[in-house]
Amino acid sequence: MQSVCDALIDDVPQHIDSLSKKTRRTGYEHGFNFCYSPPEHGLPRTKVKVHEWCEGNDCGVLMPNVRCKNYEYSGSIHTHPDYDISGLSQPDVFAGAQTKERYSCVLSDKDLQCIIGLDQADYLARNRVIDSFEKEWKDWYKQSGDFGEDDSHAWTVHNWLLTQRLVTNVPGLSFCRRRLD
Repeated sequence: MQSVCDALIDDVPQHIDSLSKKTRRTGYEHGFNFCYSPPEHGLPRTKVKVHEWCEGNDCGVLMPNVRCKNYEYSGSIHTHPDYDISGLSQPDVFAGAQTKERYSCVLSDKDLQCIIGLDQADYLARNRVIDSFEKEWKDWYKQSGDFGEDDSHAWTVHNWLLTQRLVTNVPGLSFCRRRLD
């Protein structure tokens, strides 16, 4: 089955390219909302439909909610201005874990990653995993001394490890990744 990562890259490559160019030019996060229907409920997959474009700042971008048709999932995709920081950040994971019908996607210069939500019962599991991970991360970060306060490599490692821990330990969480080769 085709993932939302594949659908975004296959259906709207010009929009994906535009996000990358805008972010490189401005140094700000850029994004857009979309609607998409995966092949389920006995219906064929629909093409990705792009909605509101948003420009943020060097720290984030606020994405308004979008209403989609029945059986379509909504989602947002955005960039991170420092392309060395690839992957879903903790706020990105929270955004994608709010509902089973909302994707949260991040575009880097190397790949596209998306996460989609949880059932209500899985919130406790998600919170336990995040709390445990953040405690371990802070302990390791303090002991390492190798990273400066704004070291983007450390945050890339943090984001990747947190995503892997969540996907491995939280039932109901779905994740996809596609390289941009």
